[in-house]
Amino acid sequence: MKIAIVGSNSFLAQALLVELSSRYDDIIQVYHQRSYRLSNKFRQISINEFLEQKPVVDYIFYIASHISFEESLTEINKIYSVNIYLLKNISETFQNAKIVHASSVALYENSGKIITEESAVNPKNSYGISKLWGELIVKNHKEGGINVRISSLFGEGMNRGTFLPEIIISAISKKEICLYGDGSRMQNYVYVKDVAEILEKAMQKKTDIPLLAVGNRSYSNYEVATMIKDFLPDVSIVYKKEDASRSFFYDDSSTNKILGINRTNIFKEQLRQTALWIQKQY
Repeated sequence: MKIAIVGSNSFLAQALLVELSSRYDDIIQVYHQRSYRLSNKFRQISINEFLEQKPVVDYIFYIASHISFEESLTEINKIYSVNIYLLKNISETFQNAKIVHASSVALYENSGKIITEESAVNPKNSYGISKLWGELIVKNHKEGGINVRISSLFGEGMNRGTFLPEIIISAISKKEICLYGDGSRMQNYVYVKDVAEILEKAMQKKTDIPLLAVGNRSYSNYEVATMIKDFLPDVSIVYKKEDASRSFFYDDSSTNKILGINRTNIFKEQLRQTALWIQKQY
């Protein structure tokens, strides 16, 4: 079994590598510019070399993604180049490999209702549109493919810039967590190792519906803040402005049935491990 991971420098790709390496030993790590996270145990190759050399592979995990919600020409060009054009290039170049595509829940319209695998999609920004376009490429891929829609990803190795790392860093450095509104807005988070397991299990499945990689319940911002207070004492929770954003709720029962997954809810422990990892960086 020959496997390639495109976008292998991301923390999700490296968690996937750990998941795969217990069963497979012929794995290629394909990177663009940065390679500092890559494992020395497996082959490393640039994306240009990958496209030029065309090594024989059975499965391609497409983890590469440019995540941006800016609508500038510069950002739209990056979104198109990575999320659409490169994926199409790989689909054309490696027609005999199955593609597992790391997509996003950003292509759903958040109406406040429970979102399932087959809920209507209606992306509101270029990033969401690019993910929908990417899914179409994978759906039409000659050897077939599967799309996995991921919610807010967290865990050891994650980058700054999203809600969880920002409030953890604020708790560490300022002894304060600032929430918008009254903290009641519900958000969904999924642990990086859980997503890696879902991607690995999806590899040899065949289904016409996209899969969901989401947490098994949503949490209010206040609940998350109080959990962090348990790990990091002497932290104050403060409130400012209003929060007009809608809450997110998901039902991934179809995905769990297809993949044979029955995960227990250990979000608080996963959050604690992430907080400890971030704390070590300071």
